Amino acid sequence: MDAGAVATVPLKKSLRSFLLRTVVWSARIFGLCLVVWGLALGAWVATGLVVSVLLLTTRRRGWLSTLVVCTLLTGTVTLGSAETLWRVDQIGERARKGDLSMRDQVAVYGFNTVFGMSALVLGFPEFGVETLSMGIPISLSGTCPEPRRSRYRRSVQGIPGDLDPPLRSWNSDFAMRSPRVRSTVRKWARSLPSQADEGATRRFGPASGWVWQGSDYWEETKANGVAAALNSPTTRLEGTATRTGDRWRMDLVVHLAVAYPKKATMHLGPFSLEEGMWYDSRSILQPYCGEYKWSVWSDSPELDVKEAQRPLREQASTWILREARAFY
Repeated sequence: MDAGAVATVPLKKSLRSFLLRTVVWSARIFGLCLVVWGLALGAWVATGLVVSVLLLTTRRRGWLSTLVVCTLLTGTVTLGSAETLWRVDQIGERARKGDLSMRDQVAVYGFNTVFGMSALVLGFPEFGVETLSMGIPISLSGTCPEPRRSRYRRSVQGIPGDLDPPLRSWNSDFAMRSPRVRSTVRKWARSLPSQADEGATRRFGPASGWVWQGSDYWEETKANGVAAALNSPTTRLEGTATRTGDRWRMDLVVHLAVAYPKKATMHLGPFSLEEGMWYDSRSILQPYCGEYKWSVWSDSPELDVKEAQRPLREQASTWILREARAFY
């Protein structure tokens, strides 16, 4: 074996060891966060199981320890989920009455954090970021512009009228993974004239009607992440086409009100979760105006793709959700 090959072996082992330690410590930190949330929530069984897992993973104890940890993790998911959802329902009732203690507020904030982080892990990054952003009190994008703000306030699932919502803006073309969005953009692109002066502009939209069925979150023929992030009666798509050389550049924006709806029940196997219980927790989880901006050329081959584009992690997680018989 030559010297170069010998030198790469310790390097690979060191890299694997570093990655393993990173994963383990990340899991422990997440576990500690779950413990804090569980204590605030009053979910004692779930908290006790998480603490047991953390204690058993502090040292390597071989296959027996791994078996015990896996057993406890299974117990955490089953018993912990049932107890946690029961506690969440209780806090939801107090949220509707406006009677949240400081401990309840920590639990509500923790629920939103766990909900958002779960979406990130499952392959719904845009929905996860939208959810987590409700717990961030400041925005670098300014305040929600008119007439969006007035329209959102009139919406059934929009922003309550006594709030001055911030604006959160992201540069992302993820909406183009949806055949519905691509079809609208393609129709706009095909309506552009082949001849025009340099710098000429055309405006499109706003196009409404961007409401998906709950099953579209995990159907294998749908762009699940787009449905999860943009499913709102407040969603609008609009844009401006600018003549650049002999082509048209389309600058597009999809915007919506990000807030918990008054009623939306998610079922997962034997469990159910009413997201609407947090609608009245807006002093803790602030609704806001969200928007995604991107650009595309009117002659881009991307516009002719008919199928939904689904990343691998999204495909895997939605398969699990279908097997678990999840539905809204």
